[in-house]
Amino acid sequence: MGTITKGSEDIEELALTAFIKMQLPPHSLRRGRLSISDILQDDPWWRSLDVGTHQQIGRLIRKNFSKYGEKSPIPAYYHILSDEPGMYIHDEDYKDEKSRDLVYHYTDLSAFLGIISGTIRLSNSMTMNDKKETSYYLDHLFEAAGTMLAEKEKQELDRLQTTYYLLYETPTYLMSFTENGDDAAQWERYAYGGEGVCIAFDKEALKIIAAKNAIQLDYVSYYRDYSLLPDTNDLMRYIRNKAFPRKIKNEKELFDYFGCRSALFKHPSFRSEYEYRMYYATNSYDRKPRSIKHEVTSDGRIREFYEFEWETLTRKEGFSITDVVPLVILGPKRKVDRGILQRRLDELKHSWKGEIKDSDCPLR
Repeated sequence: MGTITKGSEDIEELALTAFIKMQLPPHSLRRGRLSISDILQDDPWWRSLDVGTHQQIGRLIRKNFSKYGEKSPIPAYYHILSDEPGMYIHDEDYKDEKSRDLVYHYTDLSAFLGIISGTIRLSNSMTMNDKKETSYYLDHLFEAAGTMLAEKEKQELDRLQTTYYLLYETPTYLMSFTENGDDAAQWERYAYGGEGVCIAFDKEALKIIAAKNAIQLDYVSYYRDYSLLPDTNDLMRYIRNKAFPRKIKNEKELFDYFGCRSALFKHPSFRSEYEYRMYYATNSYDRKPRSIKHEVTSDGRIREFYEFEWETLTRKEGFSITDVVPLVILGPKRKVDRGILQRRLDELKHSWKGEIKDSDCPLR
């Protein structure tokens, strides 16, 4: 894509994110020399970027490897090879791997007790505080396709868009996590101003357990240019040639697929949250819910959610619940007494033996 001019600050930010992600130990390490794409090939965030952006990021990292190393919160896990620009080698001596395997969920004390008791709750995205969030991806997907289609093709695009919003709006049930532990912004926004808790989950264990219940755990993408998104090409190929992507067999399944994807995209202004989402869409062709839907009335609204019994699945997969939830952090404005909390946990007769610690955040 040539010299970086317009949008250079965005590329700088993306390059730093890619550098940090490179330092996260891969679940299955291949020996030898790797490119950035080799290292990040399974990361949904990396896959959401187009090839041109990959190339720009690679050039920046090669040029500024030392600078990014100084900015990174973790030591360099891969080193650049000076004799082969763009290739990286794994540092066998890097030891501090486990710390980056955690994701965090900010919530209130009641929800924490429910989770430790064995149930995880996924809430209906349509009843979330920001309803626009659920349509952000779809709005931009249709808009980007419209800028590249011929006038006759736009008529079919309009039909698909109208049909989707009238008939196929897919409720997605999800639970949010972040890579940011004990973070002031997360405490204020998602844990009742710091009065709640921050629950640490082992990411890989959680992903395995969720998959057994037809639930996905993926990284949220903060994409800007939807004209370069592969999903936009899938939509345009269907409009032009009636060609379905992947294993999709009909138009309804195509809508279901886009409905699932919508859970994994947010406005770029939220990028600092580094969010993961555990989710499924209720009428998805490949993610059938295996749990029971519940409803509660609060704040004048009916809130829908699904629960699944994660403790039973945990034992079946050879984990303990402490393996999955090794830590809970009490908020900087917590009101609960540590002794009373411990007694309440003991009364639940669970097998959790994780660590409880106080927040280091200065939020007061």
